[in-house]
Amino acid sequence: MENLQELRYKIDDIDTQIIHLLAKRCSIVQNIWLYKKSHNLPLWDQKRQKELLQANVDRWQDVALSREFIIDLRERIHSESLNIQQ
Repeated sequence: MENLQELRYKIDDIDTQIIHLLAKRCSIVQNIWLYKKSHNLPLWDQKRQKELLQANVDRWQDVALSREFIIDLRERIHSESLNIQQ
């Protein structure tokens, strides 16, 4: 069995990976914003957001995270994407 310090190191490493992935996602969001702007598309597509949320909840139902957590996380990520695009 691993000791507590090793386990905490693994958690810290995963947290760092999550932040880097979210930063990479934000970079893509900026490109989406540029595309939307140049094609006069709306910033937010409520129908798509609703469909994505349901698809994510359905796709991730077998992971060890609560439905509420998945919904909250997805909504927070989307909110940050909107902030980036403004």
